[in-house]
Amino acid sequence: MSISDLKQIGFVGRILDSSSPDYDVSLTRANVAAQRKAKFVVFPTSTEDVQAAIKFARKSNLEIAIKCGGHHFSPASSIEGGIVIDMKALNSVEVDKQNMRVTIGGGCLWGDVYTALREHDLECVGGGVHVVGVGGHLTGGGYGPLSQKFGMACDNIISVIVVLADGRVVKASESKNPDLFWAIRGGSSSFGVVVQFVLRTFPPQGPYFFRSLSYPGEALPRVLPKLKEFLEQDFGEKTIMAFLNYVRGPAPEHKPLFVVTFFGFGAVGDFKAVFDDFFGAAKPFHDHSVDCPTLVEFSHVQDEILLQGSPRKAVGGTPFTGLWPGMAEEVWKRYVEYTDANPDAVDTKYFFEFHNSKRFRPETTCIPIHEPKHFVCLASEE
Repeated sequence: MSISDLKQIGFVGRILDSSSPDYDVSLTRANVAAQRKAKFVVFPTSTEDVQAAIKFARKSNLEIAIKCGGHHFSPASSIEGGIVIDMKALNSVEVDKQNMRVTIGGGCLWGDVYTALREHDLECVGGGVHVVGVGGHLTGGGYGPLSQKFGMACDNIISVIVVLADGRVVKASESKNPDLFWAIRGGSSSFGVVVQFVLRTFPPQGPYFFRSLSYPGEALPRVLPKLKEFLEQDFGEKTIMAFLNYVRGPAPEHKPLFVVTFFGFGAVGDFKAVFDDFFGAAKPFHDHSVDCPTLVEFSHVQDEILLQGSPRKAVGGTPFTGLWPGMAEEVWKRYVEYTDANPDAVDTKYFFEFHNSKRFRPETTCIPIHEPKHFVCLASEE
């Protein structure tokens, strides 16, 4: 069971093991807690390569993990002692403007797709960050900037090409292999390796905006009711998502503070009344906003947070269905107590993620939770 054995089966792409110079880099994930030491990391350049990798894994009794962007906090894209199929080389994007669809390789990042679509004056339902991989996002369900208007990303898949566990290559759509098509939209990589997606596209929906308000901790009891009101209001298709982040400020004080961030359609000025309510409750000590003409720019607004700083370790997370101020205040209290008692934990962050997303014909996919859906996660920096 070696690299030469995999090549003999017919694998053409790059193959790494622990002796390879780029091996450690290939294990890197957005969440360092999700990194595992695979026996092999392979980079297929074709559907045939994916077939060969699966055949080799079965013959060698190796477990398989599929990696596209490696952005998710879970370790699903890593495997200890198994084989990682890294899809990054399968990154083609073909735009069919006449039929309003785009065909993308299973290893694309959403930034690749948005950039290609912008040249044709089109957009699609995808991830909110350019470094998110299409494979895990689409097969996992996929909340994103356009979800309030057009549903989750998986709702907008027209067809897929999948390599199954027995090596067969099949196409799945509403009319062909419909059971597989249902399962692949929400079942992640449980049913095969998706090497190609065909997605619906739409005319540009921008502009978009991003705004973050930073507050001292003592303002939390006054701001939380406003955030709850905001989340419960019906803004139609104007809002995308919001975050509530508990963090520590810069050295040397490392004062506890919280940041409320908003993402939406239109310009920041369109939500003046909403933000006036927040300013009326408490004045933030920092206010930052960005207007973005297209999804390309919008997908980069968090680059400073996501692409800089120390490696991040997501300790845990769970979905929830609403914001309860009492719960959020108790979490804040415990966060401050813990980081006060453990100075080496000052880079620990706690964030609530609030999605405003619609589902269209949810019975056509295997996503168990529909709307609303929010998420909370505890993360630290190493």
